[in-house]
Amino acid sequence: MSPPTNKELIRDLSRVAADLGKSPTSDEYREYGTHSTTTFQNRFGTWNNAKRAAGLRRCDGGLIRTKKFLEDLRQVAADLSKSPERREYDEHGEYGTTTIQNRFDGWNNALITAGLEPNKPHKISSEELLKHIREKSEGTNIDSTTDFVRDTLDHGHGTYDEAFGGLWAAVVRAGLIPSNGVPLSEADYDSYIQTALEAGRPSESFYGLLQAFTGLPPRILDSFTLDWISRVESELQPPLIRVPADEIPVDNNWEMTLPTQYTTATGEQKQTHIRDLIRWLRDESELCSLGRNARKDRRHVTQEIIERADLDATIADLRGSVAAHLARRGKSRFKIEMQFGASKTGWRRSVNDYFLYLYQFEDYCHPDYEPSGVYLDPDTGEPRRIDSEAN
Repeated sequence: MSPPTNKELIRDLSRVAADLGKSPTSDEYREYGTHSTTTFQNRFGTWNNAKRAAGLRRCDGGLIRTKKFLEDLRQVAADLSKSPERREYDEHGEYGTTTIQNRFDGWNNALITAGLEPNKPHKISSEELLKHIREKSEGTNIDSTTDFVRDTLDHGHGTYDEAFGGLWAAVVRAGLIPSNGVPLSEADYDSYIQTALEAGRPSESFYGLLQAFTGLPPRILDSFTLDWISRVESELQPPLIRVPADEIPVDNNWEMTLPTQYTTATGEQKQTHIRDLIRWLRDESELCSLGRNARKDRRHVTQEIIERADLDATIADLRGSVAAHLARRGKSRFKIEMQFGASKTGWRRSVNDYFLYLYQFEDYCHPDYEPSGVYLDPDTGEPRRIDSEAN
């Protein structure tokens, strides 16, 4: 594989920033990104130089910028003879309101820090928030939710976090497709698995299937060893992966299974050949078959398989596909969480996000999902309200 171009590096860094809703640290990029942070440092000199090239805020110099934010807030307040609302600051201020909100964890927090009176909260219903998203998107899918909030919406991330549990869920409730973490269709998921099974080397097939059946993020995949796998010789139970607690931000090990069979979109049961692949990998020559820089190569296997299968998807989309696939099969919330592992790794998506997605776009209600609140029809934008809602 040829090394990534600078443009590809910047594109992936911008994608991770959009996924996280903020400028990523190098550790966060290692977990969610496709390339090595060392590559960024070699190309751009430092990690912060790379972020500057991508138009992202540097981590240093924060105190100076904070002082300027506060000074400008006070100046606008003096000009208006009152504490500015977001729309007013957008018109008269020097900086972006979303940038200020992110720095101070909210617009009112910024005003209070500047010694100004906070704005009185405006009561806005969930239905109005969703209609606003749809109106501002002009009914099309959203390329970058972060840019969408910053450049288009009248409310910040905090508003959508409080009303819907996050902007991703708000976009789905509005009947639109988010910019990231979107599950593959059943047919595309099948295509990915089949392409992984037909990969040229057992190691490629194994690591491709590992991403198809588990929620292991790239950072943990870097550290993966066969010592984490047990029950390979058992014919009664599927192989078990046990991710050590020191690899994840929780106290207990993360345990999940590697299925020996999977269900296709047509309901057919097919073999994964996982046991045979693990046995092959136990041979030293097979362990080396990814090449000298095996850890780096693992990060690219999934994306290569996605490209070979001619899918318009990312690793984050594939991770969400694990949750959606199990949900479509009616697996329990607990089983899905163990394979998907969002709470084990601190990922922004949740099992409930994918229950919501399937409910909106596939008209499927998982047994563990209780629809409530407001949803906009994906085709017409017409609202439907389920149960009572205070808003």
